[in-house]
Amino acid sequence: MDFDKAKAVYLDRFKNVKDFEFFIVGDIKAETLKPLLEKYIAGIPSTSQEETWIDNSSSWLNDNIDRDIYLKMESPKSAVRVLYKNNIAYNLKNELLVRALGDILQLRYTESLREKRKGYIWYRSICKIK
Repeated sequence: MDFDKAKAVYLDRFKNVKDFEFFIVGDIKAETLKPLLEKYIAGIPSTSQEETWIDNSSSWLNDNIDRDIYLKMESPKSAVRVLYKNNIAYNLKNELLVRALGDILQLRYTESLREKRKGYIWYRSICKIK
């Protein structure tokens, strides 16, 4: 992408910030933050035009899929993804329970795959609480 195309995309995306959400994180005092917001965010243009968008998220299947695929490899390896989906209310109790569940699964997978079977484990937990 050349500079002119990148600039056009930038100008198009920031010509209307009506439905943008800005998240400020970090240890900053309100009196320090306010002038920065006024200078850098409050001056961004906004109109009454609504943004149109397409939801590109993947849908979940309701069926369990269990398949074994065998291929001859120089260095045999495999990958497994286990996903669970459920909508739960966001509160401190649920946040702690989901994190605890992720930690327990991490310990179980580590013990089973790495310690007992001498395998390699890479684990990632994504918890989306609404």
